[in-house]
Amino acid sequence: MHSIESKNRNGRYTVKKSPIVVSALSLLCALAALPASADSLYSTLPPGSFTYQSTGWSVNGDPSHLQATAMPFSLSSAANVSDAQVELTFGSGVDDTMELAIESDNGGAPSGIVVDTLQETGTITWNPGLNTFDCSGASCSLVAGSYWLVAYELDTSASIGWNFSYNQALGNVAFSTSGLSGFTVTPNDTQAAFQIDGTPSVAATPEPGSFFLLGSGMAGVALLGMRKALV
Repeated sequence: MHSIESKNRNGRYTVKKSPIVVSALSLLCALAALPASADSLYSTLPPGSFTYQSTGWSVNGDPSHLQATAMPFSLSSAANVSDAQVELTFGSGVDDTMELAIESDNGGAPSGIVVDTLQETGTITWNPGLNTFDCSGASCSLVAGSYWLVAYELDTSASIGWNFSYNQALGNVAFSTSGLSGFTVTPNDTQAAFQIDGTPSVAATPEPGSFFLLGSGMAGVALLGMRKALV
């Protein structure tokens, strides 16, 4: 902590702490403690605005056409998932909602539930659009690795369309006719549109430029404190 030396009547020097510097350090600690905002952890959505796709994969609850659809994603580091944004279109039936879960990956296929339910915050309409599914609880803290986002329908009369990604990129896609297990993986198939949001579990290291600006600011505050104390 910066201090200021001042001379008393006996010719001795005493050390006084600058209240301005103390306040600056307190402000710095408060800013460092602010929570990080949610960021995109993985996405097949394009940057900026875009036109929604009108075709995609079926997520069907009808027993005669039952199909759960899963898309792979990966996390480069441990993270707390806050939500998933999925581009959907209502197909048929009376239920305008859909279920979403996250499964682990084993050998390139879904292999077990990690997050059993992401809570849908809106309703799915006839017009293609992004629907947000919130993730909460300890299970949303994921380690680095590969996962699958799984869409399924509980209403036996409902069918939902999970629209293709904007550039219809190819990759692994998994389908199941038995709920959340028994998936069959199809390689080099069209990816669906979605985004995983959240925050890394480990705080990012500040850039060197940030350290320079911080040091310069604190040095300026210290000089101001010295000047006021010596006047």
